Parts: sequence; C-alpha cells; structure tokens
Amino acid sequence: ASLASDIATEVLVIGAGVTGALVAEALSERHRVVVIDRRGIAQGSTAASTALGCYEIDTPLVRLAQMIGLDRAERAWRRAHRAGVSLAQRTAALDIACGLAPRASLTLAGDVLNADGLAEEAAARRAAGLDADYVARDALHQGYGISREAALRVMDDFVVDPRQLTAGYLRQAESRGARLFAPVEATGISADRDRLIVTTGGGERGPTIAAAHVIYCTGYELPSFVRMRGPKR
Repeated sequence: ASLASDIATEVLVIGAGVTGALVAEALSERHRVVVIDRRGIAQGSTAASTALGCYEIDTPLVRLAQMIGLDRAERAWRRAHRAGVSLAQRTAALDIACGLAPRASLTLAGDVLNADGLAEEAAARRAAGLDADYVARDALHQGYGISREAALRVMDDFVVDPRQLTAGYLRQAESRGARLFAPVEATGISADRDRLIVTTGGGERGPTIAAAHVIYCTGYELPSFVRMRGPKR
C-alpha cells in the first residue's frame, strides 16, 4: 500500500526483509505495528541470501571461549542454536509455505580451523549440548564426494525459501493488524516529546510516521541518517 498521509503507531519497523518480517510478526501480537520498505517485500539483502538456515555464529566455539570465557561462549552458541530451532518450529506451527525442511550442513577444514581444529570444535560443541560430528577425510569423500581434509557436520540446520518465508511472516503480522507500506523510504528521524517522528519521501518531503519505537531491519543498508558510533574515519 502507498503512504498518503501522516500516521501514528506504537512500533515502526524499517525494512520488509526477513528480519523485519520476523520482528513485525512477533510484536504484532501485542502492539500496533507499521512496516515500511523503500523497495518492497524481500527485495533487498533477503533476496540475495542463501536458502540454508544455519544457527552457527561467525566465531567458532573454541575461538570464542578464548575471547570471552567458556561459560559465556557456550551460552552464546546455545542461544543461537535455540533461535534457529525455534524459528523452524514457529514457521512449521504457522504453516508458512516456504519449502522448510531439515538439513545437515558441513563446515570444511580451512584457514580458520584445520582438521585438528574441527575435531576440537566438534568436541566443544558436544560438551555444550550441541549435535556436531567430526567427519574425517575418507568418510567425507565416500559420503559426500568432497576431497578435503575433514569437515564438521551439524544436524540442526534447515533449508527454506527466504522470500516466501518473509512474505509468510508479513501476512501473519498483517492478519493481526500490522500495516505494510511500500515503496516508502525513511529519510530522517527526530524526537518529539515521548515519540519519534520519521520523515519519508524521496526528493520531496512526504508523510511522517510517529512511533513510540523505531526498529531498523535494513540488512546491510543502514539509513544515511543513522549516526555511527566510534571514531570517524
């Protein structure tokens, strides 16, 4: 839908990709939600994402434990795992047609973790209560036709169509009263007493959206008016 006049809401979600859709669906159960996107549904970074849903975070458990301690590292990995499993379960419960299916995934030996490193990582994940297996060279070649030193196999990942997933969650949010406006670009934000005022429009100033809370779900495209923290470069 197009945004023709000023509106007000409790929560404004900027970005109609997969993250924005998940946030909108979760919050629409208890709050008035508006979602805007400068393009349309799942037309930004979501459309460029893979179909594999992985719970793995960027830093291996053994490396993260060295950085922040074993207890905190295990907690971070368990939470990531729980989030992935919960997403799959929630999607199935809502009966969203998006090709959801469980899959195992492989992490191949490389520069970050060699074969010994993968064996250590597998043991660390099992100790944290996560399902992970070390796959040696011969088993990797026989089972998967891959000629590499070793791999780490994880059983709790899944495949999904990211655009269908996004559309399904946005439909769920809209069924509870959430409103979606696109294409609408947020061009500025200011504070007015107990609310935020987001201006929209391209070359000309468009309607405003007043919200108690604004959530940025813009993927790799951070709005130009968002101030960056840290030293300037």
